[in-house]
Amino acid sequence: MVPISEFGTLSLLPAGARPPNPQELLLRPSFAALLEELQTEFDVIIFDTPPAKIYADAQSLAFRAGSVMVLARKDHTRLADTASVIRELGDTGARIVGTVFNAF
Repeated sequence: MVPISEFGTLSLLPAGARPPNPQELLLRPSFAALLEELQTEFDVIIFDTPPAKIYADAQSLAFRAGSVMVLARKDHTRLADTASVIRELGDTGARIVGTVFNAF
């Protein structure tokens, strides 16, 4: 983990190179163990995933994390797609805690 001192106690865990099959890594018991360990050290853990409409990473992480915040980009994200992603993430059992609208 890399501490980001300019933001107090914020730390960053870089993902590194994209693996050939990220779904396999996200579903491994070792990832669940890592998440459990991180939850003892941090109050909030944020995962940045590829677009949920195109890749299944967000659904796998939602299942593990339990809570989700959805991001939509102005002039890029269709409202129907956002609603669909929210339904799909909710189907994993995750709680949708909010949405962010990026106007830039």
